[in-house]
Amino acid sequence: MARRAGITPEALSRMRSTGGARFDTVERLAAVVGQKLKLAPLDDYLDALLEGGLLGEIDR
Repeated sequence: MARRAGITPEALSRMRSTGGARFDTVERLAAVVGQKLKLAPLDDYLDALLEGGLLGEIDR
């Protein structure tokens, strides 16, 4: 799996042991198993954004 994603087996092992990885690495691993990553807003932030509250707070 690691080699198909273009990373070394050691890098995959390190990712597993540390519990962390760069976004692009996780994106490549997802692609190997036919998946893709998407960012989605948290419901509270989406509601605030749609109501204009989120950006209004930033301007203050």
